[in-house]
Formats: sequence, structure tokens, C-alpha cells
Amino acid sequence: MLQANDAAFSKTVGEIEKDRADIKAKFLGFLIAGIVLLLLGIIFGIVFFLTTPDDVTMLILMGVGLVLAFVFVVVALGINSSFQKKARTKMEELVNSALFKVSAIEPRSGFALNELLSTGFFVSPDRYFARNYKRATYNGLPFCQASYELQRREVHQDGKNTRVTYVTYAAGTLYRFDFGRRFENELRVIEKSGLFGGGLYSGGGEKVETEYIAFNKKFNTYSDDRQFVFYILTPQIQEKILGFESFLKGEMDLAFMNGNSLYVAVNDAGESFEVSLFKSFDKAAGERLLRVLAFPSLVVDELGLEGPKFQPNAGTMVTPQ
Repeated sequence: MLQANDAAFSKTVGEIEKDRADIKAKFLGFLIAGIVLLLLGIIFGIVFFLTTPDDVTMLILMGVGLVLAFVFVVVALGINSSFQKKARTKMEELVNSALFKVSAIEPRSGFALNELLSTGFFVSPDRYFARNYKRATYNGLPFCQASYELQRREVHQDGKNTRVTYVTYAAGTLYRFDFGRRFENELRVIEKSGLFGGGLYSGGGEKVETEYIAFNKKFNTYSDDRQFVFYILTPQIQEKILGFESFLKGEMDLAFMNGNSLYVAVNDAGESFEVSLFKSFDKAAGERLLRVLAFPSLVVDELGLEGPKFQPNAGTMVTPQ
């Protein structure tokens, strides 16, 4: 894996920190200006309604102030969004060049909805958005990833008026890893604080308790074969999965399914990739973002997807004692 003390890493961290300091000043400038204009607009409005209702000058000033306030705030948010994309792109280019052999990057594509839903992680949405599809290999093992956003339709009625809104109930990144061996059984690990963690899970399989108490407190485990659970989820592997939580935000679900695939969903609304404008982007911050972007390599290495257990000629499944 790419080391945090590499010269390329240090250079990239320095560039992002310089950008952050410059962009922070611009962001605050537009944001403060927007807030000031908003307050002035409110003041002009109060003066108009309390003192000079026949003079439209104050009303015009109020409208101008509110419009400009909106524009300045939108510009400030755009500045922050642009910085987020630039910082992620710089670090992602570094990670891709060092770790992955990338064969496809499609910013406007993602997983098909039926494949996403087949994992058992999500309920069917009314609207689905997929972005940032990437297909690559790590040490010869193929994987792909894409961001997702699922929305449900809500109808609000107020007297004779009907209003329809769409509310996001799941957003994050889905990963799929394809290893050599084909298993006959399936296994799902569902975080208890997630969408199905509170007992709403309706996928297949029996709920299985492992011998690792900390893991059972964090996740629910389901499978069509108890032996398969203990074969895959050794205490060491459970410890590795818990370790992913140290740098990922949101909830994480895993599914060994379709014979030779592992799906991992990080339901964090993209927060794991974010860089704060108001905190120094130092080595520690760079290391955290590095681990998030290098997450596919960590899954392969930490879960042993290149190991003997997942090779085509692995032989008979034997549960560790």
C-alpha cells in the first residue's frame, strides 16, 4: 500500500493545504458578505413595514439585499464544493497511480439498480442516482465502485394544495470485489445502526451470532449456512471489519454473494471523502483520506481476498476450530 511518508504523498498534502488556506479566505468573504446583505435586507424590510409603507424604496432595497445575499451564499457553497472535488481528485490520482490499474472511470455512471438492490442492503427507491463509476484491479483482483443516492417520494397535502418532495434515505459508495473461488452459500453483515439494523432486514438467511461479542454488538449477521459464517468470519476477519470503522463515516454493510463476489456498502453520504475548510489538512488528515480512497486495497488485503481461501482450487470448506 502507498505509504504516508512517500514524497508524492507529502507534496500532495502540501498542495491541498495551500489550496485550503486560499479558498477558506474566499469562502468566508462571500459567506460573510451574504450574511451582511441578508441582515440589511431584513432591516430594510422592517423599516418599510413599520415606517414607510407607501414608499417602495425600502421594499426595493430589501429585495435587492435578499437576492444578493442568496447569490453570495450560493457562490460560497460553490467555492467549497469546488475545493472538495479538487482535493479528492488530487488524492485519488495519487492513489490510483500507486495502487490500482484503472480500466474505466465514468463520472455519470454507476451500478444498475437491480444489482444494487440484490445486495439486500436497501429498499427499492422511487428515484435512483448513480455516479463516479470506477473499474480497476488491485494486485490482479478486479473490483468496481460507484456512488449511489436513493430517494423516496413523499406527498404533502395542505388543504387544497398537494406538494411532492423526494427525500434521500440512503447515499454513499458501493464496492464489488470479484475473487476466484465460487461459494454455494451467501453471507450478509448488516450494521445495526443502518437502514436494516433495527430489525427491518427482510433478506434471506438465518441470523447467526458469532463468538465475538464486540462484533455482534455492532453488526447483525445472516446466512443460509452457519458453517459458512464461521468459515468466512474468523475472529481475525471480524477484527479487521471493525477496524474499518476507525476512518469510515456512516454505516457499513457487507455481502458475500453470487458465488464469487463481495459487496461492501459505505452509507455515509460521501462524508468520508470530505475535507474540512476549517481544519488544517496535515499529515493525519491526509492519511485518513488516503485510507478512504485506498479502501478497496484494504478490503482485499485485510480480508484476504487474494489468499488461499478465495482461490479457485481452494478445495473443501473447513470451519476453523
